[in-house]
Amino acid sequence: KDQADGLMGPVWVPNHFVNTCRSCTSSFSFLNRRHHCRRCGDIYCQKCSAKKIALPQLGFEKPVRVCDRCFDAQQRENRKEEIRRGVRT
Repeated sequence: KDQADGLMGPVWVPNHFVNTCRSCTSSFSFLNRRHHCRRCGDIYCQKCSAKKIALPQLGFEKPVRVCDRCFDAQQRENRKEEIRRGVRT
């Protein structure tokens, strides 16, 4: 999303700045492609960014690709918000 929506997403790291996955350090190639995490904007391989989760704070109501670290962090935020609101799942 952009500023017009009142939501600021992460600044995506340009593809040409990254030659290896930020998590597992595997080299990118024709078969091992780059994927941007929609939450942090960094670049990961498919294995390290295979999870999807909604990011309503960024305007993504449907699940989108995120890195493993951001998936875990977003789940923690979701649980805190559920507790704050008194919602149990």
